Amino acid sequence: MNIIAYGFTLLVSLLLPLFISIYLIIRSKLYFKPIIVGVLTFLIFQVFTRIYILQVILPTQVWYILFTYEYPIVYAFLLSLTAGLFEEIGRYIMMKYILRKMDIKKALAFGLGHGGIEAILFVGIALVLTNPMLIDSQQLLMSGLERFSAIIFHLGFSVLVYQMIFKSKKFNLLYAISLHTLVNFVSVVLMMNGVNMWIIEGVLFFFAIIMIIFIKSQWREA
Repeated sequence: MNIIAYGFTLLVSLLLPLFISIYLIIRSKLYFKPIIVGVLTFLIFQVFTRIYILQVILPTQVWYILFTYEYPIVYAFLLSLTAGLFEEIGRYIMMKYILRKMDIKKALAFGLGHGGIEAILFVGIALVLTNPMLIDSQQLLMSGLERFSAIIFHLGFSVLVYQMIFKSKKFNLLYAISLHTLVNFVSVVLMMNGVNMWIIEGVLFFFAIIMIIFIKSQWREA
């Protein structure tokens, strides 16, 4: 069971993002730039900015430490909101000023780069360096399902932001920030209240299915 769970999670969090990206780039060089810019967006606006502030700068502040303990729900909301703000505004900046010309296929390639590098950094690399027999099989499966849902969200958020910039849907950035915040906040609050992790992953997977339906509907209209 561990090997199956390990293989599934490794596939979702490392192999598929890499192989699909390579396949798209081989198929058309036009996909190279949006994939790479998607990767850079996550690294710049999440890893090197938001996460650095949250994990390196703010923990040195006494008020911040007290705040996290005294107002856990508010803190969870602010964490979720900053994730939405940093990543979606980052998407907007990079698409508008770096990519400039896009269609929905390139928007999805951008989302693949963004969500793929997140999966690789946060789960895929750790799996490669860990003995699968030392990890609980349920934890492995949940990690894989969570990464699958997260990648789908990044694809959908990328389509929303692309539509704002290139299709004049002026409220889509706000929608992307709000949905990003909502998904993160719901999952964190459920965890804080001791809800079974399978239920939480099921909720996220349900949201991901809705996002897939949205992406398919926009693909038909493109």
